[in-house]
Amino acid sequence: MTETLGLFWGGLMDVITDPIALLYVAGGVLAGTIVGMIPGLGPSTAIALLLPLAMTLDPSNALIMMVAIYLGAEYGGRISSILLNMPGDAGAIMTTLDGYPMARRGEGARALQISATASFVGSLLSIVGLVLLVAPLSRLAISFGPAEYFAVVIMALVLTSTLVGAGIVKSLLAVVFGLMLATVGIDSQTGNSRFTFGIQGLLSGIDVVIVIIGLFGIGEIIHAVACSRSEKIRMLSARGQKASAKDLVGTLGTMLRGSLLGFISGVLPGSGTTLGAFLGYSVEKRLSKKPQDFGTGLPRGVAAPEAANNAAVGGALVPTLALGIPGSGVTAVLLAYLMMYGLDPGPTFFQSQSDLAWLIIGSLAISAVIGFILNYPLAPVFSSILNIPSHYLYAFILLVAMVSAYGFHGSIFDAFLVVIFGIIGFFLRMVGLSSALVVIGIVLGEMLEGTLRQAILLSKGSVVDMLVHPLPMTFLGIAVVAMIFDTVVGRRIRRRLAEEA
Repeated sequence: MTETLGLFWGGLMDVITDPIALLYVAGGVLAGTIVGMIPGLGPSTAIALLLPLAMTLDPSNALIMMVAIYLGAEYGGRISSILLNMPGDAGAIMTTLDGYPMARRGEGARALQISATASFVGSLLSIVGLVLLVAPLSRLAISFGPAEYFAVVIMALVLTSTLVGAGIVKSLLAVVFGLMLATVGIDSQTGNSRFTFGIQGLLSGIDVVIVIIGLFGIGEIIHAVACSRSEKIRMLSARGQKASAKDLVGTLGTMLRGSLLGFISGVLPGSGTTLGAFLGYSVEKRLSKKPQDFGTGLPRGVAAPEAANNAAVGGALVPTLALGIPGSGVTAVLLAYLMMYGLDPGPTFFQSQSDLAWLIIGSLAISAVIGFILNYPLAPVFSSILNIPSHYLYAFILLVAMVSAYGFHGSIFDAFLVVIFGIIGFFLRMVGLSSALVVIGIVLGEMLEGTLRQAILLSKGSVVDMLVHPLPMTFLGIAVVAMIFDTVVGRRIRRRLAEEA
């Protein structure tokens, strides 16, 4: 434990004592906050747009910036939720239930400051959990062989599919689509081309960065434009009554409970911030002596989902860094970035790249502090961006997406692919399929195929011998139970929770 705390302190000081690193953290938090507050967008879009820029930086500064963007977007999503009743992303939906009624009463500043404090508390507590869990889990996973890792990936994909809330069939379809995209190109074992259809540009495969920019950048913009309402939406004031010390102390218990639930949900692969916010709000409502008051503008109704939102960020990094399995769509993007640099996230990451691993965790802590410093007093300033007509914002983001796609490899074909995946992303949203699951499928596809081939080779071609071991059987058993549970009970639970919320 002492060694772990020492390593965390070292990562923290590496950021604090490096002015350039601090600049990237501050810039990342600021950029994430601005993009995160735009309705319909979120951390995935923010990172997708800036990923080509990150590729020009050295790995440490780029990862620092992306982690800061991730956390900044979680801060930013609450601003449009409270002032416009339009969440920045799915994780901020629950904040609208009590945040917007508070703003309508002239308590916009109060709601924003409570949410900023809750976000800060959630971030700090999740970092504590991340520090305590990630190193022991990675040491345990070092003993895994190819068969165990294959089973872990299968379990992660199934758990991801059952936790996103779209239903197991739709979720698995999105995952399978991502796995299929991961096979496009030249087979590294046989040298044969797969699913290239004679197109020269596909021989090297479909770069996950192009898919990410298309699905999360262009796809989300097309969806936002197509589904936007024609009438003028009035933004409520971000000023008025401020949060008092009594407000913050009175919601501290709520923040702690929301942080715990958010962190736990973040650790589960694929659940991201949405499940944590949902659980935080629902549990707080159940514990209340007057549950009927939720939805009328209670500070507790703002504090619970916001603490859970940000706590899920640290939770999602646990499986990402310790196992190499993304805990959310955003961490799938981070994982893809690590792989592009030849880094190996997973059990050996804390041995081979210990300094970088703890630098990432240290930068998350600094991002939380800077995010609070920026968002607590300056939310009214940030909110003025929402007065810019949405079509100007969307046009600018589309321009950035196209320039980013072309600049990644200097290829017109990449820009064409981005548009194609943007259209695909729009239709995925329209039919209720998760773009995040597609990205997770692509990121884990190579690992799934590689571990399967290695495991079959070690078992001399016998799939049965490969899987008939305690750990693979346990992981696959969990996957089967999760599918049965989702089919039999999950739909009923989701309906009940939705009614309560």
